[in-house]
Amino acid sequence: MGTVRAVPAPGGLLQWARTEQADAFFWLTEGTDPDRWPVLITEDIPDSWVRFDGTTTEFIYRMLTDRQHPFSTARYFDSHWFESYGREKEE
Repeated sequence: MGTVRAVPAPGGLLQWARTEQADAFFWLTEGTDPDRWPVLITEDIPDSWVRFDGTTTEFIYRMLTDRQHPFSTARYFDSHWFESYGREKEE
C-alpha cells in the first residue's frame, strides 16, 4: 500500500455540507482531534468566512433550533421534517 497521505493537510479545509441558500460548511483541520476542529462557514460572497468554535453537533443543533443563530434555518420553518432521497419502499 505504501505511504498514505493525510487529506486534507493539517490546517486545511475539509468541506462537509452546503445549503440551498449557498452557504458552505468546512472543518478547519487544526490539531489531531477532529472533534475539536472548528467549523468555518462561507456564503457565496467573497471574504464572508465566519468561524464557529464549538462542536459540529452544537453548530447543527443551533442552526436547526436557534432563530438568532447567524446561519439558522429555524427562522424559516415552524417544524422540522426529514425527506429521504432514497428509493421508495416496495410493498
